[in-house]
Amino acid sequence: LPVFAVTFKKGTVLKNILNIRAIAYCRVHWQKYKSKNLVIRCFRCQSIGHLAMHCHKVPKCDHCANNHDSKDCPHRNVMTAAKCANCGVPNPGCCSSKEKISHSSKKPNCNSLNLLQWNANSINNKIVELNQILLDMNVDVCALCETKLAPQGKLKCNGYVTYRKDRNLRGGGVAIAVRRHVKHALAALPQLASIEAVGVEVFCASGSVLIVSCYRPPNKRWRDQDILDLLAKHSRVVLIGDFNARHVAWNCVSNNTAGESLLELSLDHNIILNTPLSPTYFPPMAYQPSILDIAIIKNLRHFTTPISHSLLSSNHNPVSFQLHLTPVNSPLPTTFDFKNANWRKFRNILNDNIDLHCIPNNVVSLEKECVIFSNLLEYAAIKSIPRRPLDFNLNLPENIKTLIRFKNRIKRWFQKRRCQPLKMLLNRLQGIVKKQVQEWRNNRWNCYISNLDPKNSSFWKTTRNNSEQSSSSPLIFNNVQAYSDKDKVNLMANFLEQVHKQNNDLGVPSHRRKIERKVNIFFRNCYYLPSECNLTSPKEVIEIIKSRKNKKSPGLDNIQNILLKNLSRKAVVFLTNLFNKCFIFGYFPALWKTAKVILLLKPTKAPNDPNNYRPISLLSTISKIFERLLLVRINSHLDANLI
Repeated sequence: LPVFAVTFKKGTVLKNILNIRAIAYCRVHWQKYKSKNLVIRCFRCQSIGHLAMHCHKVPKCDHCANNHDSKDCPHRNVMTAAKCANCGVPNPGCCSSKEKISHSSKKPNCNSLNLLQWNANSINNKIVELNQILLDMNVDVCALCETKLAPQGKLKCNGYVTYRKDRNLRGGGVAIAVRRHVKHALAALPQLASIEAVGVEVFCASGSVLIVSCYRPPNKRWRDQDILDLLAKHSRVVLIGDFNARHVAWNCVSNNTAGESLLELSLDHNIILNTPLSPTYFPPMAYQPSILDIAIIKNLRHFTTPISHSLLSSNHNPVSFQLHLTPVNSPLPTTFDFKNANWRKFRNILNDNIDLHCIPNNVVSLEKECVIFSNLLEYAAIKSIPRRPLDFNLNLPENIKTLIRFKNRIKRWFQKRRCQPLKMLLNRLQGIVKKQVQEWRNNRWNCYISNLDPKNSSFWKTTRNNSEQSSSSPLIFNNVQAYSDKDKVNLMANFLEQVHKQNNDLGVPSHRRKIERKVNIFFRNCYYLPSECNLTSPKEVIEIIKSRKNKKSPGLDNIQNILLKNLSRKAVVFLTNLFNKCFIFGYFPALWKTAKVILLLKPTKAPNDPNNYRPISLLSTISKIFERLLLVRINSHLDANLI
């Protein structure tokens, strides 16, 4: 494309000129002239890409990396205090600008949202290769179109949460994958006539942004209203996908109706068409390449130009660009690493904070002591047991990576030269890569199956992980749709409350009055004698704790059985005193009756209907021990009285 250098007189206001996005139906991009020094560094904050005269960040020393000006550094003459200001790596020799630039380039950019869009043309047998690209390119949001997945097909990206919308008929389908630690929510989109779409709302430091993965089939008539409906859903919107819109304004050979309509729409409604500079779609040899994968942006001004990458196995290249927004990160999922737990420290914390002389005298104090004991167990676990992050990365072996790099190189050569021998070689390499990946997956699966131990829960875990269904569909109940997790939880709570409402209608009124009279007489004559209940001992409590399985899921207090098995003697005595007070007062603490409800989708059922979920209640592990104590005493009473 031609590049023009435009100069203005000093004092000219450039704000209105920079807002011009098209001239004579040609898209223009304004950029301030940069000097030949490709790398610039700020001598105030030591960052790359701007100058100190425009910097408003906190000062940082280029010698010791502390928050003060470099000229005021008290460690200037102390070489052992030298440290890189960008990455914190000790550098006792010197901390030159070249080293700062190299360190800074290796660090991922945390102040931008990395987006990737790809028309997969059937995602089957390409997920492993896609996972490797997502890992290498540090992608935050990946938009996929033409997934061509069946409703029972699986789409799992390692370390990402996937949302999809499959077409009922053959072909089509869109999906969007968001990195797990990026805070987001599934977005409610309107009904569209010509576009398949699924979107998420990504939360950033400066506000949220709606990102939608779109696909318009070429046989569908273009409708401006579909684009306007999507843009009206949020104040800041990014629509990325394959719109099958061609226009010479974004370097296509010719125009079509969709391209002309999209360009007029962008000019009339002040939206930005962010398109790559090189082709993204490479049809058969008789046709010219085109740019079909584009981004439609509303109310966002800071972003990069999309880049078309000669990667992956499809006739469409993946397209990546960045939004200069800082995403809000959710905490990464972690789990307790019990193998490296410091159980001595765990017991010492319990012994230091437990007072055996603190004996509850009534039900209120008993409930309070139960809460304090549960909180103490959780605090001791956090202080003495390290947590390890869940590893979602799955790297391919080096020989397959080398083969994929060679295949991508051939693909770049073919896209430049468009000759038949390179096309034949590319097709053959794609088949070899597909076969190699499939063999690697099969060997890995066979090795995993052969190492399963029938004596533990590994078989159950494998069956559960391969049979569970993940769904991103909204829940619908009483004509109310729930998309976010919070809305789904509230909707399911209302549904379960309605389903499990007590039925007070017992049929004939005389029959109901008879039942109520007998129940009232029973409770009037029923009284509790604490002397009739045998109290428990620490020995009995320890025996029941040892019989519990470590793999059982905890309740709402997150106290696992392995924590109870490592209680100190003092903690066991205190727990025994709590159980005995429960026997004496005839009271079951409310904390132990509170359950965590897990909803499991029934097999082959629609995920948007609350009736198709099976609720499972997870009670506290301490309550299960107390229930076991009650069961022993109830059985002994029944046997003694021949009941």
